[in-house]
Amino acid sequence: MRTWHRHIINNSNNTVNLIYEVDLGKKAKIKKIKFIGDKKYKNRKLYRIIASEENKFWKFISDRKLLNQDRINLDKKLLEGYYKNKGYYEVDISSSNVEYSEGEGFILTFSINAGKRYKFKKIFADVSDALEKSAFNSLEPEFNKLIGQYYSQSKLTSLIVIF
Repeated sequence: MRTWHRHIINNSNNTVNLIYEVDLGKKAKIKKIKFIGDKKYKNRKLYRIIASEENKFWKFISDRKLLNQDRINLDKKLLEGYYKNKGYYEVDISSSNVEYSEGEGFILTFSINAGKRYKFKKIFADVSDALEKSAFNSLEPEFNKLIGQYYSQSKLTSLIVIF
């Protein structure tokens, strides 16, 4: 709990000193992380993807067990990237909720809607007329290798790197 104290001290030279003391209290630790919704994967797998961690006695050095909005935003991006690389192109990590449960601590909940799983059906390079189209012919066999596989942003990125 935050406590604010303000002391005003009048000096003999007609000045005022303001002193603020701030007591932030205990650090907010994550007692439990939950994944709800149409998540498709077990919690154990999803725990390994995110950066945040539940507070356990053996994690006394780690700061990943503390509530941090930037880390929660990172967790959402990591989950989204994981699902998209598994074919769930329209995944929606609609919310992350933090609530305090009396006697238990803070509970971090991610709401996941994986949605439909997509496969590559057809991949082609739409080459500008200003470029030599034959230079891109070497990509076609690589594109064909992906047809029928589940959508993955990392696979598409790796094709661009190969080219």
